Amino acid sequence: MAFSARHRYQAKTNGFFISPYLQHLMARAGVSEVYSEARSVAGDAVGRAVSHSQVFRVTSALGEALETQPVPTPALTLATR
Repeated sequence: MAFSARHRYQAKTNGFFISPYLQHLMARAGVSEVYSEARSVAGDAVGRAVSHSQVFRVTSALGEALETQPVPTPALTLATR
């Protein structure tokens, strides 16, 4: 598959030349399955072959990005007895 030089996926998104939708699928599959099985889950969803190392890289990169975000504090706290 090839994109024209002006296509939006010719630029990196989250550090990858992969659509945000496929990155989301790969990360969801990567955290819920073994990487070798996750590649078939993500690949079956889009009809393309996906390597297990690619699933690992995307899952790791998006996980690290989430870790750097501040944890929101709850608006309401439960009263303790």
